[in-house]
Formats: sequence, structure tokens, C-alpha cells
Amino acid sequence: MLHKLSMTRPINSTSEIAVKKLADKIIFSKRYSRGDHTLLTDLIGNSDVSEGARRQLNRILDYIQNGELKLVDW
Repeated sequence: MLHKLSMTRPINSTSEIAVKKLADKIIFSKRYSRGDHTLLTDLIGNSDVSEGARRQLNRILDYIQNGELKLVDW
């Protein structure tokens, strides 16, 4: 039986760590700017978004939806 090699990225990839740091900064400041949005989309720009990065994006979207983040410079 042939086994396929896993094509997934490591859980703690550099981009995932960068996304988490940016998400933490956004949530701590309670502000989400167009510049933050640009940085975030640049970090996750490919279609193969890790599960950890996806969780961070969902955190930000939840905070926006609940009115806990102020959108600035839009």
C-alpha cells in the first residue's frame, strides 16, 4: 500500500505566528484599521490557509460582529 506524504504546513509556521501576533494586537487595541486589514490579508494571501490562521481570522470577525472592535480609517 502506498502512503501519501502530508502536504500540510507545520502548525506553528512563521506566517501563522505572524497572524496570531497581529490578531492579538488588533484585539488588544480594540481597533481594526485598513492598514491592519492589508497586513492580515498579505499574511494569509494564499489559498492554503492553516487552521490556526483561520482561527485567528475568526476571532477578529467575532469581535467585529459583537461590536468589540472599532473600525478606523475605512
